[in-house]
Amino acid sequence: MPHRDASPTRGVHTPPVFPLVPSGWYHVARMASLRTPREVRLGDREFVAFAVDRRAHVLDGRCPHFAAMLWRGSVRDGCLHCPLHGWRFLPDGRCAGTPSGEEPPAAARVRSYPTAVLAGHLFFHTDPGHESAPPFFDAVDPDDLLAAPPFAFEVEMPWWLVSANGFDSQHFLAAHDRRLVGSPALVRSDVVFEARAAFDVIGTGWRDRLTRLVAGPRVEMTVRSVGGGLVLVTSRVRRSVTYGLVSIHPVTASRSRVSTLIWKRAGPKLLRPFDALDVRVRADFIRAFLQPDIEAGEGIRYDRSRSLGADALLNQYLDWLSRTA
Repeated sequence: MPHRDASPTRGVHTPPVFPLVPSGWYHVARMASLRTPREVRLGDREFVAFAVDRRAHVLDGRCPHFAAMLWRGSVRDGCLHCPLHGWRFLPDGRCAGTPSGEEPPAAARVRSYPTAVLAGHLFFHTDPGHESAPPFFDAVDPDDLLAAPPFAFEVEMPWWLVSANGFDSQHFLAAHDRRLVGSPALVRSDVVFEARAAFDVIGTGWRDRLTRLVAGPRVEMTVRSVGGGLVLVTSRVRRSVTYGLVSIHPVTASRSRVSTLIWKRAGPKLLRPFDALDVRVRADFIRAFLQPDIEAGEGIRYDRSRSLGADALLNQYLDWLSRTA
């Protein structure tokens, strides 16, 4: 993790400047859970997600009439109904009418946002005009994956430092009862930032002993950041591959909510109950793996002047992020 300094007056602290909410794709929820409108908050921005005829939609979260919270409303007759005055909104954001029968003004339209469903989970992009498909794992069909229930943490850390954790070489050297094999390798830094590293599992806890017994002693990881708010992690061991997706939701300039999805490839239908248990166990292990990061990262601050040579990859990442976020 970057430097942590308890004294605010010691040295010069000039963190990089990033937007409160970076443009990009964000995780919303499992499609199966979208039975009623759902609130989505990213910093100072509010959205509402809802489904019509099993198709998901995301709109701005406030009614343009008196700014009521639309997620408190309901979906009926193909429209999202405002909970306060009953204005009706189509999935594309147009106002379909008001209870009084008066013609709604042109300004009554709310913005709609691109959505995508990946492996049963809803994602949306914060740019209404975005046209590219959401990122996913190379050569992986989302329909071939089986997911564990998602889990989330909140941490007193800005979103950009949360995403930088996956490229923090010094942290790799000191944490998680893992021994870094060689140095992390930067694979690409164009529209995404991607690095790879290998670790030997050297811990003596029961989870590490079981990992070595079942999966083998070495883990190879590929970490790919897309815009800073979405991080894809592929973890390969001797006998299997685990896919992890981290969606970082800014809460304030210094606080983030970190949602994590864990997947594995589904096997034959006969083995599906075993696969479901297997992916839940993997998610439990990964959650236990991440918990120390969340606790150790509370309140950290980044000061470029205090970095060392071992921080080169992290500094490269933040330089890339400052150009793309």
